Amino acid sequence: MKMKALVIDAVKDPKPGYVFDEFEQRTGWARDGSKVWRDAKYEVKEIDIPKVGPKDVLIKVHACGICGSDVHVYKHDEDGYIGFAWNTMFPNVPGHEYSGQVVEVGSEVRNINVGDYVTGEEMQYCGECDACRTYHYNQCSYLREPGYTEPGAIAEYIKIDARYAWKINDIITTYGVKDGCEIGALVEPTGISYNGTIVRPGGIKPGQFGAVYGTGPIGLGCIALMRIAGCSKIFAFEVSKERAELAKEFGADYVFNPVELSKQGLTSRDVIMEYTDGWGADLQIECAGKPHLLYPIMDKSIAVGGRIVNIAHSPGNADIPVNMAEHMWKAGSLYGSNGHAGDSIFRNAINVLASGRIDYRKMITGRFSLDNAVEAIEETMRATGGKILVTINE
Repeated sequence: MKMKALVIDAVKDPKPGYVFDEFEQRTGWARDGSKVWRDAKYEVKEIDIPKVGPKDVLIKVHACGICGSDVHVYKHDEDGYIGFAWNTMFPNVPGHEYSGQVVEVGSEVRNINVGDYVTGEEMQYCGECDACRTYHYNQCSYLREPGYTEPGAIAEYIKIDARYAWKINDIITTYGVKDGCEIGALVEPTGISYNGTIVRPGGIKPGQFGAVYGTGPIGLGCIALMRIAGCSKIFAFEVSKERAELAKEFGADYVFNPVELSKQGLTSRDVIMEYTDGWGADLQIECAGKPHLLYPIMDKSIAVGGRIVNIAHSPGNADIPVNMAEHMWKAGSLYGSNGHAGDSIFRNAINVLASGRIDYRKMITGRFSLDNAVEAIEETMRATGGKILVTINE
C-alpha cells in the first residue's frame, strides 16, 4: 500500500574535519546535520505506508504544523549545507507537530484504540540511557525525532510507538473534528512552551511580571501560559506587526517593537523597569533566537529572584554574553529548556487546549495542502504570522 508524503533527500558530504563517532557510524545519523548534509531536495511522492509493529500505532494524519526547525533544514549556507545543527538522517519525511486518527494498533498496544484522535511526542526518548534513567527524557543520549531521524507527519500516515501517542479526544469534544485536529497539531509546540514557562523555571506565582522576547508560536504559547498562571503584567517584544497583534490576543499587556524602541534611544529594559516601578521581570523567556542581542539587556532587566529561560535554538547559544554579576546581586537564575517530554507536560498541554481558556485557533494563520507543503515551509520562513499548517486528510 502506498501513501503520499513530502520527502527530503540530501547529499552526505561531511565538512573537512568532521569525524563520525561510533553512534553515527552505526545509525547513519549525523549529530550535527549542518556539517554533513548538503543540497537538500524536496519532493511530494508516493512511498510505502509504514508497517505496524506490536507496540506501534498507525495514524491517519489530519494536520501537521511547520516548525522553525523545519525552516532550518530548508535553509542552506553558501555551500548548500542545511542550517539544522542537530541529529538528522536522509532521506526522510519532515513534520513533527501533528494530529490525526488511529487506524491500526499493534498486538501489544493497550491504551490506544482504533478511532481515537491522537497527537504524538517528538522527543522519542530511549528510556535506557543514564539521562532517561534519571528522568531527564529531553536530554536522552539516543533521542529519536520524527522528521529528523524517523519518518515524520507531512504525509498521509505516520507510525509511532504507542508510548509517545496521546489522546486528544477532549480537544475534539470542545472544538469538533476539523478544528480539534488543527488545535491537536499545536499540542507539541505548546508542550515546548509549557516546559520553558512552567516546568524548567519552577512555575509562576500569581502577580509576578513576565516578559517574552519573540512572539512566534512558541512565544505566543509562553504568553498564554503566563496569563493562565496569573502573571499580573506580561511584556512582549516583537518586530513583526502581525505577530505583535497576536501577542495582544494571547494575553500580553504591553507589546513593543525593539527597533522602534531603539530609534527613541530605549531598550526593553527601559520599558520593563518603567512599568514595574523599578522591580524588573520575574520571568523572562528568550524565544527570538537573538541571544547576543538580548542577554545583555535581559540580565539588567531581572527582578530579585528572577529567572531567564532560553527556549530558542540558535547557533549563538554557544557564546552568550551573560553578566553573572547581575545574577549574583539579584539571586537570578538562568535555565536552558529543551523539549517537552516528562513532567506531565503533554497531558497538561492537552488539558489547557481542551479547556478553551485561550482560543488557539487564532494562532493558525495559514493552511496549505500536502501538494503545497514546501510553500508552507517558505511561508513559515518569513516569520511574520502564527502557526502554518499542512492540512492532509480532512
